[in-house]
Amino acid sequence: MREIPVKSFEDFISVVRTYDGEYSVYRGVKHKDYDLRPRVGRIVLSDDKKLLQEEKRLLSWFRDRSVPYVNLDTINWEDWDWVALAQHHGLPTRLLDWTRNPLVAAYFAVEKEHLPHELSNHSEDSAVYVIKRKDIKVISNKYFIDDIRHIGDIFDWREVVKIVPGHIDARIIAQVGIFTAHPDPTDPNPFGDEDVEKLVIPNAQRRDWKKTLNLLGVNRSSLFPDLDNLASHLTWLRTNSHS
Repeated sequence: MREIPVKSFEDFISVVRTYDGEYSVYRGVKHKDYDLRPRVGRIVLSDDKKLLQEEKRLLSWFRDRSVPYVNLDTINWEDWDWVALAQHHGLPTRLLDWTRNPLVAAYFAVEKEHLPHELSNHSEDSAVYVIKRKDIKVISNKYFIDDIRHIGDIFDWREVVKIVPGHIDARIIAQVGIFTAHPDPTDPNPFGDEDVEKLVIPNAQRRDWKKTLNLLGVNRSSLFPDLDNLASHLTWLRTNSHS
């Protein structure tokens, strides 16, 4: 995998301009050595030897207990819509979050300050991953409706695909969110080294990037449009808080 050091925010924009805007997707990570495994492939579940069964059980519980919080009347809730919603709210799934907007990815790379214990195990520099491949199948609500038998069960897919979620959550819309679904969530890089690049952001510039992104309208409040995150953003804006 090619690593590209970016010396400044302007340098980052120059590099991003070279990618295909129709196909490229971006993922920001706090530490550049974070790999591309979905969360369910990185954590230890109650029964790690039966990863698939545990993942399905978690999703089933989420689906049953989230009903009071979602509007089932306005959305066509297919199985992979539920997985997308669960992923976006922190449940371990086989999905990985990406965005079509490189500025959103940059924000997630620099948003939070490093904690002392993190730096003993991880690089202090951050990164934005870029998938450049054009041949990854795209699954959307329209595609699902047109060919439901071809799509099948998300847990039966044998190739990495991009999932364009429906308008199931305001956060997904605000973040121009897209997901990749991974048939083997323990694989650290299922895309191939030629298909992914990593733009490395120096630790010393992380705080300045966050300020620059705020000037461009990319901040906690715009990406997480609710009152809690509005308060969090205003606190960061008007105090010495670094997180």
